[in-house]
Amino acid sequence: AGESMNFFSKTSIRGLFYQCIRKSTRFIPWAVLLIVIILSFHYYINIQSRDSVEIELEAVLLREDANLISDIGTSAINLQFEGAKPSVFGTLTDGGLGLLRSFVMIYGARSVGNTIPWVLFVPVKKGQSQALTENTKKLAAHLGVRIHFMDWIDVPSHFEPGQPNWAFSWQKMSIWKFDQYEKIVLVDSDTFFQRSAHEMIDFKDFTYSTGTCDRPCYEYTWEMNAGVIVFKPNPSMFDELIQYAEDHESPTNYRFVEQDLLWLYYTKNQEKPSYHMSNLYNMCILWCNSKCLPDSLFEEMVIIGHFVCMEGRKPWNYPKNSWGERSCEGRWAHKWYGRLDALARLLQIVRWD
Repeated sequence: AGESMNFFSKTSIRGLFYQCIRKSTRFIPWAVLLIVIILSFHYYINIQSRDSVEIELEAVLLREDANLISDIGTSAINLQFEGAKPSVFGTLTDGGLGLLRSFVMIYGARSVGNTIPWVLFVPVKKGQSQALTENTKKLAAHLGVRIHFMDWIDVPSHFEPGQPNWAFSWQKMSIWKFDQYEKIVLVDSDTFFQRSAHEMIDFKDFTYSTGTCDRPCYEYTWEMNAGVIVFKPNPSMFDELIQYAEDHESPTNYRFVEQDLLWLYYTKNQEKPSYHMSNLYNMCILWCNSKCLPDSLFEEMVIIGHFVCMEGRKPWNYPKNSWGERSCEGRWAHKWYGRLDALARLLQIVRWD
């Protein structure tokens, strides 16, 4: 009898366990659905917070009502595009929010004393519009900016798709064709100017900074970061670079497209000299509290900060209130939002959080 009781006790416990498992599985789909709803709501709130000001500014730039921008006038800076071939700062950008973020970056450079003419290079695919609204023209004139449209060029077939915007990054090569400019200081739109950087106009052709992500302490490496480069445009050089890309393979399969090509071309080709600039002209902002650049020195010494090597954590990808102010990226994200707000005030748009 004792053995029988023990058997039934075990089977009863086992049966109860399986019964609980069967009943609990009924709630799994509902639990999954609840999680999806929560995550979707969180994503929606982030998108709304993240893009609220940018969407308003973008709407102002893209709408045809020229009165939306008050008569801000042209810049007091004497920007000479005509006459002798000027040397300029330049940025590759796309339309919409890309154009807006470029304006935020240029506005920031102007606010710290940069008075060099600036050119925005906008690649367009066949069939895309090349029209600019009056609002965009007004803001460009005020900031001393000229906008050039370029034909989209295809990436060579043997390149391996790498970074998400790799096809867009390849369009940077077309800028070599704009030889109406003596020299171009080409900077990415995810940079942040702390100083005017006027002296870069006098840098030699071809000048670049070394690995921005891995070497904060002025160490030269084999790497190149093409986020800030200085060069003399030349159409024949464009042809030569494109041909070099067709004829030569890259150890990384050109995963970083134009960056890998320029590094290969200028390091392997001894007839083409290249020069290093200090990483202070292209400093990853993650190094703002490194052993060689503590916070106080970082703020004082860095000329151009770069929102790079952050795994997509750009300031504009997250709402302002999600950035803490203790981390390097948090403090610099708040500085970027400060310039976004200043541009919004310039255009008489009310900022709301």
